[in-house]
Amino acid sequence: MGLPIPMMASGGIAIGLRRAAPEYLIADSVPRTFLSLWVTLLFASILFNMLIYDPFFNPLRNLPRPPGGLPFFGHFLDILRNPPGHVQAKWMEQVPNKGLIQYRQMFNAQRIQMTSPQAVKEVLVEQSYNFIRPKRVASGLSRIVGNGVLITEGDVHKAQRKILNPAFSFRHIKNLYPVFWSATHDMVLAIDKAISQPQNGSPKPSNVVEVPQWASRATLDMIGIAGMGKSFGAISQPGSNALHRAYQTIFKPTTRARVLSILTVFLPVALVRRLPVKRNDEINGGMKVIKDTCRGLIQEKRQAQAQGKESEVDIISVAIESGGFKDEELVDQLLTFMAAGHETTGASMTFAGYLLAKHQNVQKRLREELQSAGFPSVRDANDQVTADLLEKTPYLTAVCNEVLRIIPPVASNVRIATKDTTVCGQFIPKGTNMNVSLIGFNRSKEMWGPDADEFNPDRWLGQTGKSGGASSNFALMTFLQGPKNCIGQNFARAEFACLVAGWVQAYQSELLHPDQELKIANVGGAVTLRPKEAVKVRLQKLDI
Repeated sequence: MGLPIPMMASGGIAIGLRRAAPEYLIADSVPRTFLSLWVTLLFASILFNMLIYDPFFNPLRNLPRPPGGLPFFGHFLDILRNPPGHVQAKWMEQVPNKGLIQYRQMFNAQRIQMTSPQAVKEVLVEQSYNFIRPKRVASGLSRIVGNGVLITEGDVHKAQRKILNPAFSFRHIKNLYPVFWSATHDMVLAIDKAISQPQNGSPKPSNVVEVPQWASRATLDMIGIAGMGKSFGAISQPGSNALHRAYQTIFKPTTRARVLSILTVFLPVALVRRLPVKRNDEINGGMKVIKDTCRGLIQEKRQAQAQGKESEVDIISVAIESGGFKDEELVDQLLTFMAAGHETTGASMTFAGYLLAKHQNVQKRLREELQSAGFPSVRDANDQVTADLLEKTPYLTAVCNEVLRIIPPVASNVRIATKDTTVCGQFIPKGTNMNVSLIGFNRSKEMWGPDADEFNPDRWLGQTGKSGGASSNFALMTFLQGPKNCIGQNFARAEFACLVAGWVQAYQSELLHPDQELKIANVGGAVTLRPKEAVKVRLQKLDI
């Protein structure tokens, strides 16, 4: 029995007593009666599951389990104390299994972890539309990313994907390389100015910068121009840019955000959203700014279309010309592209900034390749990057692939079975939650070899270049797999390559604290992985 069932039953009984037999209410109070019944039914259902159903009737009872776990809490506390996906990644290596592991969440709720390429293939590819995002997860995400192609399921998802696919084809992405390079140019000039002038009241200039700030601003402008045909000015005017401030607030992982995230385990997401707390006010205020921006952009595009102006190459223009979306549906798609499109690549650029500063040999070798390939100067506004030029820089591709592999911006993914089925020969009942640790697959020693935890771009060169030397096509899970994989992965790879190339070309970077180890934050409320400590690097401007 899941958490919502005792809650709904308790509510129904309390309201029924109020109407039919009020003398049986506890302290003549519907809320107190509801709470007492809920707690009683909840604990009764947990005890029933623990003592009777799980050991004797659960069809998944024979699957291997990780050590530890507590009554009522399961492995929830271990998962809570660690960065997303990391505990499950450890179980993949340490718990003997045949593709599936069983573990427990809060209230002893059952979860199944997929650990083999075969399991992932069956769930994400062969039975993709039989496994959907749990309502709690979808509801939480849709608050920020809208009900776009990332969230929709079934026939709606298929239709949206078909309409949007042309906007994310490689042929179309090739036309966006100048846009990505132009935004990288703007970022470099802004950094040049920042490190040459006193900042934040300091009497002297400082060549120390925080990578996440610049990465987020650059990728927001990239998605603005390439996705909507308009620069948001996040690079040039970060302090006064309402859109940038809104996303900074929404995506900032805080203790308040973590508390609300934990509350969704106990309470319906819709109720948690309505709690009168500061964090909800921050998110609601930020989303109003973002949605108003989206609606304004759509109106501008509609007017341009009505006036017969030449169509543009940005994503939203393609979506409007398809005629397949109403305006509010377009808002949902914009929310998806703006949030997912800039936040994930911004996170990857943050990790790239750290890894390149940590591995000076990689940074030097990449810079030499860019020079040999005749890469244009990122400081020259008249020079542009083309897809053909990027094909001459295999080490750049290798570095980007390795960053995306070793620290994927999103660490895990969860699906729920919509009907009884089988995975790896194991019966899976309807309603079973299936989890996959993306970072666990990306760092699996079984699939990548003994150096899976090491940053090694060379694995993407030579005869093993296309696969990175992995033993399975499902070893790299950064963009997921199957019909619901990331529709924007070509877009993300292109903007990421331009950012990395411009960064390495323009600056010699080193960590402010050379011995700093990259630790991932375990604070809830964030869509993507984030460093626990600020990634600060010292830049030396290079003449190019």
